[in-house]
Amino acid sequence: MKMKYHFALFIVVVLFLYGGIFYVSNMNKNLQKQVSDLNNTNIVLKNVLIGNNMAGEVYLNEQKAESYYSEASLDYEKGNYKGVISNCKLARKDYSLASQGYLNIASRFKELNVTSKIIKLEEESYDLKSEIELNLYEACEHFESASRYYNTYFNTNVSSDDSSYEMAGKEMDGMNKKIDAHDENVRKYNKILSEITVNLKKII
Repeated sequence: MKMKYHFALFIVVVLFLYGGIFYVSNMNKNLQKQVSDLNNTNIVLKNVLIGNNMAGEVYLNEQKAESYYSEASLDYEKGNYKGVISNCKLARKDYSLASQGYLNIASRFKELNVTSKIIKLEEESYDLKSEIELNLYEACEHFESASRYYNTYFNTNVSSDDSSYEMAGKEMDGMNKKIDAHDENVRKYNKILSEITVNLKKII
């Protein structure tokens, strides 16, 4: 009888020990997961802030380019085609710097060894920002070229069958296509920004 009692007690003790080990093991796993999730969140938030800071510096080039582009547009309205050409050259330089700057930020996010939807969205957003600046760079190229043709047609002695005016029109069409591409990319960019905001709210 005593042997049966001792055996039953032994079984209970063994089950209790196994249960305790299983419970502690699960607790450790849950704790490790919580720590891992917290570390991942910290990495995500840290890199989002770093990206924002880098973008702030790039934005200075974007602002300068926009300013030159606005001046070019005013010159165009006045028929000052040489002014358009000059301001477009300056705008293209800063659009190019901005495009490359945003591309560098996107590359930085690509290199992060972090599985995160936010990091992926950040990468996509800066890729699009780079493309948006490139759209405007190319629009300025067409604007500049059109203005050269218009300047030739209106401000030099050309024959009646000169094709400068027609060529200028084609360049303006090219410019409008780049602006349409820009507008489409801006819509995509704004959509991604909304997704980033929604996902950030989930972890903050």
